[in-house]
Amino acid sequence: LKVTINCAARTFTVRTERQFLGKMRYPRSWKTVYAAAAGQSKDHIYDIIDTGRPWKKPVAKWARIPGGTIVQAGGKVWNQNNRCHWCGARTNTPICKNGRGMVKFIVRIDAGTHHQVGIARK
Repeated sequence: LKVTINCAARTFTVRTERQFLGKMRYPRSWKTVYAAAAGQSKDHIYDIIDTGRPWKKPVAKWARIPGGTIVQAGGKVWNQNNRCHWCGARTNTPICKNGRGMVKFIVRIDAGTHHQVGIARK
């Protein structure tokens, strides 16, 4: 899934290679957001693929994860590891700290059903 964040408009869009899935707005009180993914079943595996911005250094890596889940491949893969329902992970690098610009990233779904992909506040 491709995610594009418009920092000035405080919106993000999600699309597949074939179709537009949605556009959402986040509140002004969210000063910083993070790339995020979550799932309903307990078998999700997500890869985070940055497109060069804002992650020139360090590159995007999954960071905040629920107990018992696993981060693999140097932080690029989050595995739900059959540990939790409706849980997720977010990256370690904040997005839109200055409130300007466009940010793009890709979340590749390797396993699981009922996905939530976009941004997280914390």
